[in-house]
Amino acid sequence: MAKTKIYDIVPPKQRSKYFKEEKMEEKKEIITRKSSRYNTSRRFSKRNIFLGIAIIVLGLIIYWNFSVAHNIVVEIWPSVFPVDFTATVSFSTGQADFDLTKIELSNPVLPAEFLEAEKTFKKEFPASVSESEEKATGVIRVFSKASRNITLVEGTRFLSSSEPTLQFHTLKRITVPADGNIDVPVIASESGEEYNIEPCSFSIPGLRNYSPPQLYYDVFGKSSKKMTGGSTNAIKKIRQEDIDSASKQILKIAEQEAVNLMETRASDGYRILDKSIKLEVLKEGLCDTSIGQQTDNFNYEITIKATTLVVKSEYLNTLAQKYLLASVPANKNFQEDNFKIEFLPSTFATETDERGEITISADISISSSIYSQIDIQSLKEIAKNRDKKNISRYIIEIYPEIRKRPRVLFSPFWARKSGDNSENIKIKLNFD
Repeated sequence: MAKTKIYDIVPPKQRSKYFKEEKMEEKKEIITRKSSRYNTSRRFSKRNIFLGIAIIVLGLIIYWNFSVAHNIVVEIWPSVFPVDFTATVSFSTGQADFDLTKIELSNPVLPAEFLEAEKTFKKEFPASVSESEEKATGVIRVFSKASRNITLVEGTRFLSSSEPTLQFHTLKRITVPADGNIDVPVIASESGEEYNIEPCSFSIPGLRNYSPPQLYYDVFGKSSKKMTGGSTNAIKKIRQEDIDSASKQILKIAEQEAVNLMETRASDGYRILDKSIKLEVLKEGLCDTSIGQQTDNFNYEITIKATTLVVKSEYLNTLAQKYLLASVPANKNFQEDNFKIEFLPSTFATETDERGEITISADISISSSIYSQIDIQSLKEIAKNRDKKNISRYIIEIYPEIRKRPRVLFSPFWARKSGDNSENIKIKLNFD
């Protein structure tokens, strides 16, 4: 039953004060009730948050413990051992009908195709350094006081009065008139700038041997101009030795480039028998220069024709794989993407029959790597419904010779174990 407030009759002023006090008490009561409800709601909200977080964490723990990987990759590093052996193979242009599946390893013959190409090689070479030897020339006026004509033969020597004494000689036969003179062209006996002498007097030593002795003094020469043209300089000019050296060098370049030339001309999917390449020189010589020409450099070119045989890479690779399969132990596999075939150059032998068909026999070196066989399907069964640690442990127990511990990758990465579907399990062999 609600309480009934009873008011006494009070004066107006006291009544107003009384009502104010009553309203204040009512407001305090309302605030107290609201505060109580707020604290209760706040406590309930915190409990809900903590409860939600706990449920989420619990759910994640349960999901993590029972989650299964959708995809699994198991990486294994098998131990690898190199193998290398030699086989004798023939390559013939006469193999019209060829079936690779019927080839015999005891005497294999692969079909080959003839290939030829021409190319011109041009290269610049330096000319040799040579000495330019030029002899001085000039004119000597020969005087004679003799009563008769004096004949001087070609090559008559004249000695200068200069210091040191230098020798010149005539270029032709001359006759000096009695009691007269004649101008005679002369050339220095040796090359060099020292023969470019100033005007001077000349004696003729050969007249000492003639009678009368006075003739040596009666016949003499004088020059009125300086001798010119004498020099000794270092120059470059083409010599035969330069041409011979250029020919050898450019031929060597052509031999080295012949393999690249034939590989360029060969179609994709073919391999050339590079050690069987033959070169024929079609033309060679200087370009726009000649021997003896003065120049710093000269161009030399050569035109060659290269011939060889090419074989399909498919045939050669298939044959090599057959040799490998026949040679490796039964419990081993070879790396199909890691084998090399090389021709041994010293074993090439070429034959040509009466029909013009060419056959080349050669030894080839086949090298690869082998590893112990790994049963992929069995590994997939082992990897089912297991965690990473157990998968690695079982693989090591079965294949203790592997190079390092297997690596197991789950997708998603937080999964605890693998599933039971082998199609989602991938076994990857690493040989690096």
